[in-house]
Amino acid sequence: MTASDVSVTGRSQAASLTVGGGTGALAVNLAGNTLDVRSAVTVVAGGSLSLGGGTLDVRGPLSFAAPVTTAAPGGDALLAADFNGDGRTDAAVADRLGSAVTVLLSNGDGTFASSSVSLPVAPSFLAAADFDGDGKIDLIAAGLDRNGVALVVERGNGDGTFGAATFKSLGAFELTGLAVGDFAGNGRVDVALANASVGGGVVLVRNTAGGLVRQNFATGTDTPASLTAADLNKDGRLDPIATSYEGNVIVLKPQPGGTFGLAAYPATGTPRRAVAADVTGDGWLDVIAVDDGGDQFIPVSQVRVFPNADDGTLGARTDYPVGAYAFATRVAAADFNGDGRPDLAVNTTSGLLVLEKLGGGAFDQQSFGEGSQGEIAVGDFAGDGQADLLSGVDVGGTPSVAVTANTNARGVTTNGGRFAGPGVIAGDFSQGVGGTLDLTAASAAVYDKFTVTGSAALGGELRLTLAPGFTPTAGTTLDLLSATVTGSFAKVSVVNRPAGLKATPTYSAGGVRLTFESNAAGGDAAALITAFSDGYANLRAELPDLAAKVTGDGTARPVLPAGFTTGLSGVLTGLLPRGTSRRPAAPRPASRTF
Repeated sequence: MTASDVSVTGRSQAASLTVGGGTGALAVNLAGNTLDVRSAVTVVAGGSLSLGGGTLDVRGPLSFAAPVTTAAPGGDALLAADFNGDGRTDAAVADRLGSAVTVLLSNGDGTFASSSVSLPVAPSFLAAADFDGDGKIDLIAAGLDRNGVALVVERGNGDGTFGAATFKSLGAFELTGLAVGDFAGNGRVDVALANASVGGGVVLVRNTAGGLVRQNFATGTDTPASLTAADLNKDGRLDPIATSYEGNVIVLKPQPGGTFGLAAYPATGTPRRAVAADVTGDGWLDVIAVDDGGDQFIPVSQVRVFPNADDGTLGARTDYPVGAYAFATRVAAADFNGDGRPDLAVNTTSGLLVLEKLGGGAFDQQSFGEGSQGEIAVGDFAGDGQADLLSGVDVGGTPSVAVTANTNARGVTTNGGRFAGPGVIAGDFSQGVGGTLDLTAASAAVYDKFTVTGSAALGGELRLTLAPGFTPTAGTTLDLLSATVTGSFAKVSVVNRPAGLKATPTYSAGGVRLTFESNAAGGDAAALITAFSDGYANLRAELPDLAAKVTGDGTARPVLPAGFTTGLSGVLTGLLPRGTSRRPAAPRPASRTF
């Protein structure tokens, strides 16, 4: 999309956006609205992009690198967590046959250093949480031992190794899911397990001061096929969420006295797994279930979104087909494109399918990496701040995990063009040598504020225009830019800057502040030249409008800006020798001969 005097209404979308570089007036004005752009935005010479209080949502072309695999026995379950506290996402893989867990500590580049932790159970499900409240991540495993289902908590040492373990035997039942979190609202991490045996439901293991206490909660006529948890009604307690073999999504809502109420929502088909994320953008967690379509003659996998009704109940679902014979069984949620909205990842036989969240409730589907019928997880495995994909794969008969690194590029670049605020860029911002960020201030409290949710690499010019009637004083500060800042502006100019003041930018990790200070030197030539330059820039800005600024006799009479005249006067004064009057001397009379 190349823009020529384009205005945006509501929430609009564009595949790409280049502003400038052509002929005529090239300008885009968001005017308080939102523009979603699928790839990078470029403002070049002759172009002008004005946010006008709106939001430029720059999601960039979603892309992932080729998978990097690491051998990990078993592959029965996997999870992502930071086990050694280094800020990088690690992984753990369950090996049911070996009664062990492979711990993969991230090297920060998509590869891992592996070690093995032996367990007294054959693990089928894994979770990670600070179970004992010591600030270190513990490893929680559930699986079978000789007496039935058992729960094991391996206490984390904070360095990726594990020490003393807690063991809880739970008896014989068919285990189909595991979720951990605070189900009681007391700050302690509890454990919930899905029981698919006849008359089963959800087994809740409460983490009390006196030890682990088991409770059973029925799920009516539904048999749990999987289990997750989320606080759907914002009461500070997690709600167990199960998919059922009967084709429903089951939500257990905590009630007074430690019991649960039950609500069932038809998912149709065979929902395999569910996850909670705010895909509708209203601040409430929604529920997303994946259906492999196994009940159909031609199986078509579906992603089914149940929106939160803003009270913890779920509304009518919307279905998104993800392909025939895809056999999707796992779903995860993360912001893969950096726009602040959760996207979805689904495993299929042909590859990992990423459903990129678009405006208006739609998703765009793209396939990356290797086909997988195993578990998937998300985390920053490459160490670049973006959400990567982790999946269980088979490499020549060897169970392995594959890291599919997120290489998404996004942002706004100005080179030779004009970018005007106020507004928000959801993404990154880069201004080159020829770019200009143009802002306006009406008062010390009312001025253009430019926000970048990502990073801002600065260069070029920052130009602030003071509106008529606004005269800042020494000490006036304006927080013009909020972003993760690198670099600095090559030039800062203030149009209509009062004489005797200078404007000094301060750069911090969180943004840019402009402070007006007294110009103690008064007649300092450099400051006066800057005033002259500011006034001249303002004069040039007025020149195109001179035709409209004529008097009755047709003579154009623009008013020279104060900065121009003050600066010119000061510069001329500085050029004169000391003690020389500014007023030219009267001409010497011609000599006469008598």
